[in-house]
Amino acid sequence: MSRPEIDRMHVLRDVTADRITVNEAAQLLRLTRRQVFRLLEASRSHGPKALVSTCRGKPSNRCYPAAVRSEALALIKANYADFGPILACEKLAQRHGIRLGVETVRRWMLAEGLWQDRRQRLKPVHQPRARRGCFGELVQSDGSQHWWFEERGPQCTLLVCANSPQTKGRVERANGTLQDRLVKELCLDGISSIEAATAFLSRFMDDYNRRFAKAPFSDKAAYHPCP
Repeated sequence: MSRPEIDRMHVLRDVTADRITVNEAAQLLRLTRRQVFRLLEASRSHGPKALVSTCRGKPSNRCYPAAVRSEALALIKANYADFGPILACEKLAQRHGIRLGVETVRRWMLAEGLWQDRRQRLKPVHQPRARRGCFGELVQSDGSQHWWFEERGPQCTLLVCANSPQTKGRVERANGTLQDRLVKELCLDGISSIEAATAFLSRFMDDYNRRFAKAPFSDKAAYHPCP
């Protein structure tokens, strides 16, 4: 029995022993008098087990069918085994028409050992840098040399330029995100050359910035006109 069920049993025993009234029991259990009488009758007939929820151990009525779970996991293992839950969820919807919640995909991938939760991936905590207030107060660009095409093409460098608050941290985090997400997107589109990747980046950046860009606190620009 769970802790609330044990507490409920003790309250009902107090009612049976005339230590408290039905009204007092209803207030303690946050139930109506009728519900308390039903619980008392069930407890007298079947003992404490009558207070255990009958839904325990049964699948939820809102859960996905087992066939959907099996199909989704098979596709993830075959095509997206190294994807995170968010990206895997997006690709299941875009490429296979299987629309699931991100948390559902995350739980399924955790259960299958395809993903680690936040505690398993926890890194040392660093003091965050305060955001700059205006556009233009801090600008940084960085080059990330990486196997962007995996084994399909040469190693090359991606340039990332940020001009928003917390620029340095955003550039460094963006490189880490892109080395996961962009590499997979290039692979899915069969891109293996710098020219094709540069053309692909124009539409990828629009979607990426729409999802992850952070606006400065102030609309005022910190730039000054050149003399």
